[in-house]
Amino acid sequence: MPTPFLTIDPTYTEAAAIKEKAQLEVAAEAGYKAAVAAIAAQNWDEANRQLAIFPPQSSYWPKTEQLRAQVQASLIDQKATVAKRALEAGEVERATQMINDMAAIDPMAPQVIALREELSRNTDRHHIASLIGSRRPNRSTSGGQALPSAETTQPEPLAQTQPQTTGDPKEIFKQPVPKS
Repeated sequence: MPTPFLTIDPTYTEAAAIKEKAQLEVAAEAGYKAAVAAIAAQNWDEANRQLAIFPPQSSYWPKTEQLRAQVQASLIDQKATVAKRALEAGEVERATQMINDMAAIDPMAPQVIALREELSRNTDRHHIASLIGSRRPNRSTSGGQALPSAETTQPEPLAQTQPQTTGDPKEIFKQPVPKS
């Protein structure tokens, strides 16, 4: 095993801090290169992952801020496209997952807000349709007789449950309690 060129006195804290900073910069450079390669390949998930682990104290931090914004915008656009296709195909769970992924990146992104509204409308529309479909009576004939339509069947009026008073609040206590 080769011997180190320089050794650091463990009690010399400034040298230890310099060594730690150098190691941080080496790791940051590798992460930056990996992020740039992922961007070139349009692998937005990987680029976002690489850019998310940058320590702010690195000299690469200012370079990553603009890249991070661009990558996040591209990632949101990519996930929005998938979410729209999923909604069109009726894949509510997949659309919801994509919208949640987008919201984790930027909850106030216009695409997140618009797709949440669309998902809500779509879900409400499907829910209402399923309710109507499950409650719609079969209008076929039964034994040669047509079933009555909704227009001809009226619900019976409800029994009056309010006691009759002359306006004196004390009279309500003189009324008999109705039996259920």
